[in-house]
Amino acid sequence: MIRRLLKKALDHAGMVARTFENGKELLSAMDELEPGVILLDIRMPEMDGLEVIETMGPKTRYHAVLMLSSHGDISTAVRAMRAGAIDFVEKPVSIAVLIDRIRQLHQLTEQWQGDRTTHGEAKLRLDLLTEREKEVAGNVARGLSNKDIARKMGISPRTVEAHRARLMLKLKVTSLADIVRLFVHTTKDA
Repeated sequence: MIRRLLKKALDHAGMVARTFENGKELLSAMDELEPGVILLDIRMPEMDGLEVIETMGPKTRYHAVLMLSSHGDISTAVRAMRAGAIDFVEKPVSIAVLIDRIRQLHQLTEQWQGDRTTHGEAKLRLDLLTEREKEVAGNVARGLSNKDIARKMGISPRTVEAHRARLMLKLKVTSLADIVRLFVHTTKDA
């Protein structure tokens, strides 16, 4: 009954909600779910919410998991957060507060998706470079001058300039800041 009530409230609020009878059903459907928010209750039939989130493992990086519990204690909340939950809410909670929190978490999942996309695009662009160009680009991103890079790599400053010009063309960037940004996006966790 609560599941139907929440689905109706979320649908009314303009969100697309999908419900599952139990944690096993959710886990079997994980690969077909779009990134978004997953609302789990600690007490559920067959598998409790903690077992479900622990089984989800790295998939929690695509879904912001919000845990609900009427018997929340600190150790349960800590265990849920360590398993990947983003938030832990004690029941009773008003539908309006819950919907607001789900909206906030949905924005977070959109940001994660954007970060993953940016990371992927940056990696693809850097993959166009030769190993030598990557080495030059990495040193440029660290703030080294052409002379410092030349000394470090055992090549002439003119060769560094030539590599730098080619890598900027390949990467379609026009500034040092753009190179740094590409390297930052590839070193972040995707």
